[in-house]
Amino acid sequence: MIFHLTVTNQELVLKESVSSVEENQNYIQCVFDFTTEDWNDTVKTAYFRNPKTGIITSQILSGDQCTIPPESLSDEGYVQFSVAGEKEKYRITSSIVQFFNRPTVYGGDPSDPTPTQYEQIVAQTAAAQNAAEDAQQTAEEIRQQADSGAFNGKDGSPGPAGPQGEPGQQGPQGPAGASGAPGKDGAAATVTVGAVTTGEPGTDAAVTNTGTANAAVLDFVLPKGEKGEKGDPGNSSITEIEPGASQTQPYVINSISGVYHCKNQGWVQVLSEEQTISSGITYQQPFFVGSNALILLGSTADAGKPGTGGTFITVLDDSFRIVFKPVQGNTQTVDLTFETLQELMLLLQVISCFAGAIQDCDPGDIVTVLDQNPETGLYNLISKPADAALNDSSTFAVQNKAVTAALAQKKAVPAISTPSGSSITLENNSEYRLQATASLNLALPESIPDDYECELIFESGDTATVLGYAANSIKFVGDDCDAEGDFIPQANKAYEVNVKNLGYNRIVARVGAF
Repeated sequence: MIFHLTVTNQELVLKESVSSVEENQNYIQCVFDFTTEDWNDTVKTAYFRNPKTGIITSQILSGDQCTIPPESLSDEGYVQFSVAGEKEKYRITSSIVQFFNRPTVYGGDPSDPTPTQYEQIVAQTAAAQNAAEDAQQTAEEIRQQADSGAFNGKDGSPGPAGPQGEPGQQGPQGPAGASGAPGKDGAAATVTVGAVTTGEPGTDAAVTNTGTANAAVLDFVLPKGEKGEKGDPGNSSITEIEPGASQTQPYVINSISGVYHCKNQGWVQVLSEEQTISSGITYQQPFFVGSNALILLGSTADAGKPGTGGTFITVLDDSFRIVFKPVQGNTQTVDLTFETLQELMLLLQVISCFAGAIQDCDPGDIVTVLDQNPETGLYNLISKPADAALNDSSTFAVQNKAVTAALAQKKAVPAISTPSGSSITLENNSEYRLQATASLNLALPESIPDDYECELIFESGDTATVLGYAANSIKFVGDDCDAEGDFIPQANKAYEVNVKNLGYNRIVARVGAF
């Protein structure tokens, strides 16, 4: 049984009307709910008063719970109790609540000639055993009579049901059974791609698991982009194909150009002239693709003309694979032409590796330019050797622009100054070098940019340099700096001080002695 109580400040309240019966032991639990902070971090104790003797018994709460002690439940009457919380030099007590403890009949010795409880059980067991033996003997006699045909006769009408017998005593627990065989291994967890839906422009992308925790099926919602301007009519589209189920029965693509979308995983074969393959995909030989794979087939602008190009297969599934075979006599200049913009955009992602495969040079030595042929409408990706140096006559202005921009971002070399005076304004991107000086006054420029940084190197002679600067303008850290951020140079030492703007109006100088 559980008594639920709430404690608000010093008010103790029973949540429901309750009562108990005498002689309970470890039966009734009290659960307290302390709703105010004045009971926090206290050792809480419940106090119970016997209704007859007035003796008070205490119970320390564990997890805001305790058991009502049997000493307070030994007599009939109203049991009163309250709770108190204590910590160092602090005590809080509560009001009293009470419940009625009803009488019971318990204990005492059996009167003569009433047998003891043990003797009663032994007698009942002996009687039951005798009855069982008598029943077994009677059953044997009946069986013998039945075997001899004494009971053969017409079936009589069913008799009325007899009264239900009383339940027998519970027998002893039987021995533990043998351990069962280990269960089968559970199914391995899987993740597959489900539906892919296009959302409205401006909406958020979403991924939903419509499967289970062990067999996830991920549905994707991808927002489409804003509608662009109408482009020129295309001359190609994506073809849906169903890959073959085995290597001996592949789906055959009877072309060496176009874009193909594989509905499922399986085997595909492209019919063309035999090519030397470096990545595991071969013309006229089946190759395996994953579900939702894209296959791009094409060739360079002049695949049939010696010295200009070759043919390629590109596969995108769970990995990226590209096969390109330049024709014999390929030169440094190659024009790669694609029938559709989709082909081009996919191949742009790997152009640096692709260019290195089709040209006998380091990919870092070439640049690529996207161009559209005004006569054919085809997109050309032209790869040529990069400029070795900046020049005014380059036909690759984009490359020069990129190099120029990179040079502009390089930080200027700090200007080195050797002032002779004792007062210095620490300008941005500057370095100051001084010999032994008796005093040195430092000041910051009026305008401090976000990338402000400068350096100061000086010697402190036989008499330590006296350093001066505006209060709270610079915080010094490092050698010979105290906890308040002040720098106190020592005699016969040289110092290197790096001053930098860390943002939020914090100028920090890091000091190193040498």
